[in-house]
Amino acid sequence: MSTKYGCAYYEKRDNIQGVVETLVTNKPFAILIGAKFCHLFGIGSVMASITFFSASVLGYGQAGVATYGIGINLGQVLTLPLWVWLGWRFPKHQLYACSVFWFSLICLSFMFIDNQTPMWVFFVQTLGLGFGAGGILTMGQSLLPDIVAYDRALTGLRREGMFTSVFSFMQKTAHSLAPFAIGIVLTSMGYAAGMKGGEQSAQAIQGVYIAISIVPAVALILSIPLLLMYNLTEKELKRVGAA
Repeated sequence: MSTKYGCAYYEKRDNIQGVVETLVTNKPFAILIGAKFCHLFGIGSVMASITFFSASVLGYGQAGVATYGIGINLGQVLTLPLWVWLGWRFPKHQLYACSVFWFSLICLSFMFIDNQTPMWVFFVQTLGLGFGAGGILTMGQSLLPDIVAYDRALTGLRREGMFTSVFSFMQKTAHSLAPFAIGIVLTSMGYAAGMKGGEQSAQAIQGVYIAISIVPAVALILSIPLLLMYNLTEKELKRVGAA
């Protein structure tokens, strides 16, 4: 029994060591993981804040949440063919950075609307979020197969499972941390759950603006320098025989 548990322990340790070594030695993968974490945290922050923003700032209630859901999803669907077309003609990591920058700008634009803003303006903003999110998700997902092929060409190993597992763990971690961070921001700014927008303090309303605008924008912008360091181009893939 002790031999069995000992083998299991060393196997698990070797697996963890393999993941760490891959993150350290495979620069494109490390960059992608860092960038994806930032942008998923940013998008997750918007998702976690939208209910508070719609109810306490815009005064739209659940109608605003529904408008957000329709707008961002419609924006993604309508612009997906465009992102695919662009992906065949321009470096994907550069398109990724552009879509991140665009999403950040839309997040910052939320600072300039309030309960006097017509809902159609908010809807246009959510369409803009959808355009950016479409590029972020499309370009981000398209880089992973390139990284897997690059790793296989260099090492001769098929490690798709490990890459996918790390990728999935990072996504779940980012999505879990975003609501937690938003909760801290709102609580620290004095937001009181259950109170209507007009009953919230000016500081609490400012906290909602920060949560839906500043927090996601900063998280997303932090990923841009990482993406600009990404060097796994089509030329490099061909050089190592991965394309």
